[in-house]
Amino acid sequence: TAGAELLPYAAASFAVSLLAAQVAARLGVRVTLAGGLLLCGGGLVAMHGVDPHGSWTHLIPGLVVWGAGSGLVNPTVTVAALAVVPPRQSGVASGVNNSARQLGIAAGIAAFGALVQSRTAAAVAAGKPFAVAYVHGIDAMLLVAGAIAAAGALTVVALVRTR
Repeated sequence: TAGAELLPYAAASFAVSLLAAQVAARLGVRVTLAGGLLLCGGGLVAMHGVDPHGSWTHLIPGLVVWGAGSGLVNPTVTVAALAVVPPRQSGVASGVNNSARQLGIAAGIAAFGALVQSRTAAAVAAGKPFAVAYVHGIDAMLLVAGAIAAAGALTVVALVRTR
């Protein structure tokens, strides 16, 4: 059922990604990327505060918002990477973009996994039951991930040129 529980994220990401090019054409790459990252951050923070014995349905609004943000960001960052190089270098730009994305995903999983583990272990050591401790670790990870997404939006506004 864990896969089915992520369907709100996947469906929102897919649906919005189909519209991302139109959004970027209308609002520009900088606004689309920054807005998408803010949606990602908002969705991640919205999932914060789950009760250890609560229903996964509490996560649905956050998953949908996070998915919508991802649907805006993923195709638009590829467009941005390809737009700044001559057509003859588009293969290199695409390869660098995809490699950077995969490296970021791997590093993020490792860092966020370490954060969840350390917060969970500290809470268990403080006498909290594992379920409560684990939710504490997940909450910390969601807040940090949301803050990183917001920082990414600010970085986009500061560094991405409009033309």
